[in-house]
Amino acid sequence: MAPRASLPGELFLDAIVIDPGRELKLLEQSGNPQDWATVAPFDEATLQRVQQRAPYVALRWALNPALGVPPEPFTVWRRPAGQRGPAQPIPGWHRTGSDTWGWDGVTEMQRIEIDLTGPVVAQGLGRAELDPVQTVSGNAGETVVLDAGPMLGVRLDQAGSFSGVRGQSTLSLADGPGWQPLETVGLPFDPGLAATTYYQGTQQGPVGAPISAFDAAVRRLKSWGPVLGWAPLTGIPPWRPPDPELLVKEMQEYVLPDLAEAMAAYPPPLVAGQITHEVAHKLDELRQVVGTRSQPLSGQNISHVTVRPLQSLSAAVACDIWAGLALGFGTGDTLPDRNVAHDGYDYMVTVPWHGQIRFPVPSPWPWPWLAGGPPLQYDTADVERELVAIALAPRLRAAPSPPTPLTPRTSFEEGTDAVDAPYRANVVIRTTRPTPVPGQPRPSAYGLARFDGPGTGHYALREHPQAEGWIPIGSAEPVRRPQDPPDPELLPGTVMLRDSGVDRPISGSPGAFQYAAAATDLFGQWSAWSTAWLSLAAPDVQTPAVATVRARATAGPGDTDPCDMAVTTEVVWNRRERSLARLRLAVDIYPPTPGPPAPYDAPLPAPQGGTATVADVFLSFAADGTPAAPPAGITVTAVHDDDTPVTPLDPAQGDDRRYRIELSGLPATYGSNPELAVAVYAQAEETVRPGEWSAWSHPREAAIAASPLPPPVPAPLPLVYPERASLPDAAGLSYAPVSWTPTGAWRYRVYEATEAALLAACGKPGPVLTEQLSTRMQALFDLYKDPNNLPGLKAAFRKLGTDPVLPVPQTDGTMRCESLLPRGSSLIHCYVVAGVSEANLVSAWPEPDADGRKAFFAYAIPRPLQPAQPEITASLDDQGHPRLTVNVGGAVPVSTLRIHRATNAVLARHTGTMEVVATVPTAPASWRTTTFTDTTAPVGWTRLQYRVVALTTDDPEHAGMAVPSTASRSYALLNPPPAAPALTLTPNVPGSTGTTAVVRVDTDALRRGSDIGDFSLAFSVTAARTAPVRFRSSLSAVPGFSSASVFAGSGEPAGYVEDVLHLRLDRLDGQALGLAVDLTDPLDRATHAVIDVPAHVPDPHPVVHLVAVRNGGIAHLRIDTNIPLPPDPAHDWVLKVRIRRASFPVGPATMLTFAVTGIPTVPTAAGMPDPLLDPADFAIGRIDGTARILMWLRAESALDVALQLTNSDGSSATAHQVTT
Repeated sequence: MAPRASLPGELFLDAIVIDPGRELKLLEQSGNPQDWATVAPFDEATLQRVQQRAPYVALRWALNPALGVPPEPFTVWRRPAGQRGPAQPIPGWHRTGSDTWGWDGVTEMQRIEIDLTGPVVAQGLGRAELDPVQTVSGNAGETVVLDAGPMLGVRLDQAGSFSGVRGQSTLSLADGPGWQPLETVGLPFDPGLAATTYYQGTQQGPVGAPISAFDAAVRRLKSWGPVLGWAPLTGIPPWRPPDPELLVKEMQEYVLPDLAEAMAAYPPPLVAGQITHEVAHKLDELRQVVGTRSQPLSGQNISHVTVRPLQSLSAAVACDIWAGLALGFGTGDTLPDRNVAHDGYDYMVTVPWHGQIRFPVPSPWPWPWLAGGPPLQYDTADVERELVAIALAPRLRAAPSPPTPLTPRTSFEEGTDAVDAPYRANVVIRTTRPTPVPGQPRPSAYGLARFDGPGTGHYALREHPQAEGWIPIGSAEPVRRPQDPPDPELLPGTVMLRDSGVDRPISGSPGAFQYAAAATDLFGQWSAWSTAWLSLAAPDVQTPAVATVRARATAGPGDTDPCDMAVTTEVVWNRRERSLARLRLAVDIYPPTPGPPAPYDAPLPAPQGGTATVADVFLSFAADGTPAAPPAGITVTAVHDDDTPVTPLDPAQGDDRRYRIELSGLPATYGSNPELAVAVYAQAEETVRPGEWSAWSHPREAAIAASPLPPPVPAPLPLVYPERASLPDAAGLSYAPVSWTPTGAWRYRVYEATEAALLAACGKPGPVLTEQLSTRMQALFDLYKDPNNLPGLKAAFRKLGTDPVLPVPQTDGTMRCESLLPRGSSLIHCYVVAGVSEANLVSAWPEPDADGRKAFFAYAIPRPLQPAQPEITASLDDQGHPRLTVNVGGAVPVSTLRIHRATNAVLARHTGTMEVVATVPTAPASWRTTTFTDTTAPVGWTRLQYRVVALTTDDPEHAGMAVPSTASRSYALLNPPPAAPALTLTPNVPGSTGTTAVVRVDTDALRRGSDIGDFSLAFSVTAARTAPVRFRSSLSAVPGFSSASVFAGSGEPAGYVEDVLHLRLDRLDGQALGLAVDLTDPLDRATHAVIDVPAHVPDPHPVVHLVAVRNGGIAHLRIDTNIPLPPDPAHDWVLKVRIRRASFPVGPATMLTFAVTGIPTVPTAAGMPDPLLDPADFAIGRIDGTARILMWLRAESALDVALQLTNSDGSSATAHQVTT
């Protein structure tokens, strides 16, 4: 015999005591008189069934479908509860959390005893994480018992208030003595079908009196099937049980053949594949069922439905008590007699199982204490074992509570059964899904009824096809596959019931309905009814569809507004559910928005009204969809999808009716708009709802009708001289920039003619090219004064390019098109610009005025007028200002001179990088020589650079275009400062010591020298009882130093520190000096200065900055100072560091004092001692060659740090910071 072993979640058994008489009294209730669903008295047949059935024990069990179908039927056992063995200490009892305890995680405890030493609330925990199975409480000295269902853990609110724990597991109870087999229960296979599978269960029933599987199933249904259903409701038939024999035959016909196919496909040990095995059933014809209407969708026998037999079996037995009894997942037993203890019987269900189990196989990993090892590998083994489940001493259990709240609402529309029949809606009724708790009432299915009036209703349930009796609506919660998105209709914690084919009112006030729902458990006990109201309004009037819109405009008389608009639209009406009585059509004509190139806005949801709506008409239709005679100016034609007319010999097919509606003579005013939008709107009136109209319908886009009006013509300006074309380029080519003001036309065409062609068109001789241009232009104007010349003049123009153009607008708003002129042409070239509409209509040509002007644009190739290159001479006047003399030769007179100046020769390479200092007009009689004084010229030791450009004026009579001359050659002139260099001396600046004096020299003398030579430095030093010291050098030879301290230690007598001149004077300690300094510029102008250099050098006032950071228990201090470098022991500075704990409680202060000369130096910050290696409490150091001091201190909490830096004169500076 296979070993007995069950894992959590494999086999579940539940059992209760049912008293039909007690249930009857609970269901006899009086309802609300306002309800349409009112409870009626039970009929005699029901009362008789209840009287014939004594209280009994009902057993139901379920097998995890992942285990497949077992090879044999289930065996039901019972044992007096008094024969249980004593509870034993639970092996592996240990604490798993702050208030939870467990053992091995797989052994289910049926009963747990806890000895208490104080008040405790104890909860038995089930399979679903830490969900409680049962809650009990007790006080010190008591023993509480948890026995409501299988448990895998315990929660105690007081961890130390118990002294002992004992338990009885499922296996220990099952292996105990006293169990007696009661019945064999299994699937009701007939012998022939069972022979196709591995199932060994043709004989079932009471132990010792086996019968056929069919008879055993019928016996279970008759003996233990519920005798009482839901409470009867007035107006609908009462509940009735299904016929037992016919029900078993149904299962044998509809359920077991598919299940046998799955079992044959996956015999032991491959039973795990049965749950996903699918069986396809062919259907004779695919039909769509909507409400009570059925319509064929295909005439071919190719349709099928796919089912998973094992999942269907599991769902059926979990929801329907009758299916559970018929298919071998439930039975019953009589109540124990007085010979059995008052606790009654314990019940057990066992079944052999043969399948495969996956188990982990550890992979070798040399570092088991580290994460990141190889993934677990799994192996599969064939296993034979006996599954077992136990229910302890069944008791009475109440029926489920009525489903509340009950919330009905419309889910979707199902359509109608016939044309002009009421619409049907699909209604979903939602109610809260109770949380399942072992040992407590739990709904497994629901009954649903709908009342259309008082006492007028029907059940929203299916009946068994053969056995009759209603099938309850299952409450199983669908499991979503990981890759599927959540279904928004399936709300968490909610049961959803559906009702199909609910009639909406055709018109008028909403229709009222009342729903009644009751819940049942797995044992067939029903709750009372709960009710809810639903109101269904009449549906909206069906909206027609505007399929297409086309529009075309025709210009009004004289090519003016208003224009005539012809609109053709197609409107589609679906008469599958509603017939069309009337159609209302409105046409809006309006300027589209926004402007190009953005896409146009969609039409508004409804007609705009006012002047925008140019038509609003009503069209009538016969019942069969034939259009009636339309109003004048409108044509209505019924057409097919291919636009051919509908005729008696070629009638319309399908449900859609398409109508082509043509409207003509609609007024449209374009104005300056190049196009207008045409939107067509349609409303419908149904035959069954006269006077009620649908919402407006319109296409997604409006039709666009281009303007039939020619665009305005761009008007040329009145000219005296022709406009200038561009100067010829290097290839000798010149372009006429024809410019015009846009008129809003879609495109433009440009036409060109020469003055010779225009003169020839009027029979005139060619132009005299030596005449002035104003005279030649007047000759053309005279041609246009005669209206008889206009046709010939227009014919003389030729079109430029094959396609109209649309240039990009210029910054001034005009458009420009460049026309290439013949090389070297001296003729006047005339142009005309005409607008072109989107309909390819060309505007009229410009009309000349009375003087013959404004009829064309004119351009001529200019010739350049360029003065000769100027020449410059310059000198300084008596005031020291530069005075320039400019000479210009050549034949082109100069009107203006443009003076350019730069401060160096590099900038003078191009006048564009020079400063324009003046624009000087010339005297007409003496334009060849001009003088200019530059009073704004800057002084300096770099030569100023001057260049001059000569300018002239245009000559419009001869097409002369003024062109600037070539810039003169650069002229260099030195404009030095008016006086000798400035000189200021400051003794004993930083860097001075007792034996070295550093003197700062502030001067405007240039270190780099000038364009004419260098500046020179000379000084002499005198002192008592010491020979004088003299020094002389050019400033360009004086070296530079990075700091005063570096210069002081260099030994150089002079040096630049940050571009400031300093002198270094050696002396005896405490010796005063006399210093005389001379600075001479390149013009030999000298400045002399004398000072006394005192012996004493005062310390600078201290400066100190602090940055303190604490990290990892170490406070790091960065202290920046201005201590003299190198530190002088004779003038030592003192640094004091005060530290104390900053966080509460604040500790006492600690003071550390350091002489600056005694602080050790480190090459860099990295040279400081490492606090992780150095055991000292602190370390301090100064970075060599700098005034920065670094320090670290040990600090377990935030520190308050204060600094005081004092120089040798007693002056101090402080800094303060609190670390984090």
